[in-house]
Amino acid sequence: MGTALLQRGGCFLLCLSLLLLGCWAELGSGLEFPGAEGQWTRFPKWNACCESEMSFQLKTRSARGLVLYFDDEGFCDFLELILTRGGRLQLSFSIFCAEPATLLADTPVNDGAWHSVRIRRQFRNTTLFIDQVEAKWVEVKSKRRDMTVFSGLLVGGLPPELRAAALKLTLASVREREPFKGWIRDVRVNSSQVLPVDSGEVKLDDEPPNSGGGSPCEAGEEGEGGVCLNGGVCSVVDDQAVCDCSRTGFRGKDCSQEDNNVEGLAHLMMGDQGKEEYIATFKGSEYFCYDLSQNPIQSSSDEITLSFKTLQRNGLMLHTGKSADYVNLALKNGAVSLVINLGSGAFEALVEPVNGKFNDNAWHDVKVTRNLRQHSGIGHAMVTISVDGILTTTGYTQEDYTMLGSDDFFYVGGSPSTADLPGSPVSNNFMGCLKEP
Repeated sequence: MGTALLQRGGCFLLCLSLLLLGCWAELGSGLEFPGAEGQWTRFPKWNACCESEMSFQLKTRSARGLVLYFDDEGFCDFLELILTRGGRLQLSFSIFCAEPATLLADTPVNDGAWHSVRIRRQFRNTTLFIDQVEAKWVEVKSKRRDMTVFSGLLVGGLPPELRAAALKLTLASVREREPFKGWIRDVRVNSSQVLPVDSGEVKLDDEPPNSGGGSPCEAGEEGEGGVCLNGGVCSVVDDQAVCDCSRTGFRGKDCSQEDNNVEGLAHLMMGDQGKEEYIATFKGSEYFCYDLSQNPIQSSSDEITLSFKTLQRNGLMLHTGKSADYVNLALKNGAVSLVINLGSGAFEALVEPVNGKFNDNAWHDVKVTRNLRQHSGIGHAMVTISVDGILTTTGYTQEDYTMLGSDDFFYVGGSPSTADLPGSPVSNNFMGCLKEP
């Protein structure tokens, strides 16, 4: 999910799979948790230190399960929300190693209907709201009033690295909780929608499948929709099977047609409607992350293409890499900034329009290419950035190397800490829209 990498011979196209982003931004889709061991979803850190709120909607028929958890990574502070005692929500938290404070809601939420849940943090007090019918609060008897938070906001379960290392968990017993089974959607922090950073064994789904029939993504008789072929990823949108073929090298509504000319950001077919356009909306707190560490990419050339629209002068559009090996694309003072460093010095380009700025709330197309130029077995990269196909800047990286590579996180639309990214000319996340050119 997130960013897709299409390897085509000696080069790869870096593509944004906007299916997930588009659904989150426009359709209000939910995350489906099957209740399997090893499932989890990580959202950006919720700074619940002092006065803050987070909310979400929940649908389940389970009586038990871990709904959400975060902590200070093994010291004193944590907050846990679980389903227990006949499908009621129980909230526990601690500050400064004080005896945990716990409250148990009166309203069962495991009736298969959507319920609104809101958690309000106010220093030593925490309040739990359920729909418009219940509000309970509890106070922790702590010498310190501020909660410390280091971890991300974990929903539905724990990632494997935390299950394997109990010392990283402040509340060790959370490892024994059953995984949540059901649906969660519309996760918000202080009224702003937030998107998952990463996840495992969790899928995006508009609604739970009808009890009387299977999911459109399940294999069926001829004419009943079928499944995505050649490794395509199936999602359900408006009760229709939608195939994301972006990683397969194939196209078509079921990923059955070989694609010999893959271009652009995303290739998605929906029924017989042809190619659908998905626009990802970012409000400054959302961002998308793809972990390349498990599947490092090496190639002799690569290309990044995207379109953006914004009124914001500064904002991170994408970043990958760390230390002295990174690529950073951002909007800086209304101009498009590109910074690439492969180890011995950065190549920097700033593309400015002849008149005005690019933050004019109009669509602008960006294309970045890196091509390896070899001589005697080593090479340097020629880098070209163009905006709207007219304004172009070309230069060369300073490092000698044999292949282009990427093995780190790839951020789109922002990051957890943009100001701390190496080479970042801006400190804030992107606010506006991104789409396929």
